[in-house]
Amino acid sequence: MSSLAQVAARARVYPFQKARPVSHGRRVIIAGNPHLALVRAIAKHERSAVSAFVKVMLKPQVSEDAIAQTVAQGSPTPSFEHEVKDLFGAYLSALGKVRDRMSEPVIAHVAQSVERHARRKATLFNSEPAKSRLAATYAKRDKALIVNLTAEQRRATYRALSRAATESLHPHEVAKAIRDSIGMTEQMTQRLANYEGQLFEKGYVGEQFTRAVERFAGQLIRQRAETIARTEMSWAHNRAQIDTMQEASAQLDMPMVKEWFGADDELECPVCLALNGERVPLDATFSDGEEGPPDHPNCRCGLIYDVA
Repeated sequence: MSSLAQVAARARVYPFQKARPVSHGRRVIIAGNPHLALVRAIAKHERSAVSAFVKVMLKPQVSEDAIAQTVAQGSPTPSFEHEVKDLFGAYLSALGKVRDRMSEPVIAHVAQSVERHARRKATLFNSEPAKSRLAATYAKRDKALIVNLTAEQRRATYRALSRAATESLHPHEVAKAIRDSIGMTEQMTQRLANYEGQLFEKGYVGEQFTRAVERFAGQLIRQRAETIARTEMSWAHNRAQIDTMQEASAQLDMPMVKEWFGADDELECPVCLALNGERVPLDATFSDGEEGPPDHPNCRCGLIYDVA
């Protein structure tokens, strides 16, 4: 089994499948199967993106003072949220380097494909403006991610704080619950609390209990890291294509259309199944209001580009 197949087999949401052909007789700009190209790109860069998240989230992050103030106040304090934003900022900085490594070959491949279809044009395609366009798009995306990640952390923190009232926890235990929640979603925080309850029922105490909780918390953090990494790699791959195509369309006066290309397997969700095959002008949004995939976390869809 190839290394890509091994990665895909381990990650069930990204199954390795035989490429289904794009219909013949069309002026498709990028040859090949978009879904397969996406899976290959993610398999190549996912480990680095996951490691970046895990490394940031599992090391000592938010200060004890900020956590103590949050426990005393019963809600996330400004200093706590500021440190959380810095934490996610450090992760996005590391993710940006992985994203850039992923985008560069995508831009180059799109540029080559566009030039093959534009040989009749006297003007050659310059991909440098596409890189600037993409950098601005990434910056906008990062701002939105910081807001979303911080909001999710706020909900997870409130979930941890709610345990103080329902379980009469000692402030030290509440602080630990908050510390463990950093980097998780609200649902993951609840799963961790449930797991701790199960350990108590089984008689786990002391160091045995602590090691079990830390191990499970690490698994949850890694699960979230994989989801974020795959989703952001999917977004970066498709966005690099869209921005480069838009630049090429403007430079070469080449009108284009884009088509949603789903995974076309038993794991494809109803949302993506409904979008599969939808065609819109290059600068337009699809019926979901987005310019292209991903439509949701772990989305495996790609795009086909045709000369209009």
